[in-house]
Amino acid sequence: MSDKRYHYQLTPIGIRYTIQDAIPETAYQVVRAFAWVGGAVCILAVGVLGPLALVGAGGMAFLAFGMTNFSSQIRNKYIYFVDTYKVNILRKRDVFSLDSVPLEYHVFGTVYCEKGKMDETLNRILPYLKNYTIKEIKSYRDL
Repeated sequence: MSDKRYHYQLTPIGIRYTIQDAIPETAYQVVRAFAWVGGAVCILAVGVLGPLALVGAGGMAFLAFGMTNFSSQIRNKYIYFVDTYKVNILRKRDVFSLDSVPLEYHVFGTVYCEKGKMDETLNRILPYLKNYTIKEIKSYRDL
C-alpha cells in the first residue's frame, strides 16, 4: 500500500478530510505512456496478424486504453459530531480515533497528527464533542 496524504478541515458540525495517494505525478505519466504504447502495439498486431491477434492482444488493448486516463484520485470523507464519543489515543504514533457510541457510519474516524501536535489537535476538537471518554491505547489494533 502506498503512503497517503491526509488533509483535515475542522468545522462546528464535524471534520471533513481528504485522502490522496502520496505518489508523484511522474509515476502516473509513466504508466499513461506505457498504456499508449501498449495500445499502439496491440493495434499494430491486429494490423499485421489479423483479427486472430485479438485473442491474446485484445485483453492488453482493453487494459491499455483503460489506463490512459490513470491519475491520482482524492477521496472525501467526513466525521460528523454527535452526542457521545470514545476517543482512543495512540501517543507513540500521534494518532487518535473518534468512535461514536453507538457506532454509526460517518460519525467515526481516525485522525493522523503531525509529530508532536496531537495534544494541540485534540484541544481544538474536544470542545465540539458534547460527551466523550478518553482512553490511552498501546497499538493500532486497538484503534
